[in-house]
Amino acid sequence: DLDEAEITTDEARQQFDSLTARILELEQRERERGDKVAEHRIEEQQARRAIAQAHDDISRAEREFDAVSRQNQGYQLGLKVKKALEDYRQQRRTQIRQAVETRLNEHIGVLLGPSQLIKAVRLDDQFNMTYYDAQDEQVARRSISSGMRQLVAMSMLWALKDEANRPLPV
Repeated sequence: DLDEAEITTDEARQQFDSLTARILELEQRERERGDKVAEHRIEEQQARRAIAQAHDDISRAEREFDAVSRQNQGYQLGLKVKKALEDYRQQRRTQIRQAVETRLNEHIGVLLGPSQLIKAVRLDDQFNMTYYDAQDEQVARRSISSGMRQLVAMSMLWALKDEANRPLPV
């Protein structure tokens, strides 16, 4: 209205110009702040997406960790079972070896009773035989006759048959 009016005072004109400039400045600030609000909303949306992605990554990592933990527990249990079975196998093998050795020596006493050359036989972990005389000294294999070796072999088969508690095809 002031622009259209022909009669205005200079003071009113200055105040009008001042207010117009102030309005333009405020409108400019409002646009800038609106732009910043829009930028912040975009950043907020991006941050929310990043948070959701991070939650998904954390959930996936926790599931993978749980799976690996279960596998590790299974592996540890498997190792314990394996060790227990190996220990049992070794103990059982030792028991069998000792039982066979005891029966072998009983049967050698029956078959080779009068002989002083072989009075005892000891078995190692692989069931290899070592011969001992009446003085408990080791007897060399080459000093034993083939007939005596045959009797020791028969004593071994007899001991195995008794220990296995089954008939042997021999």
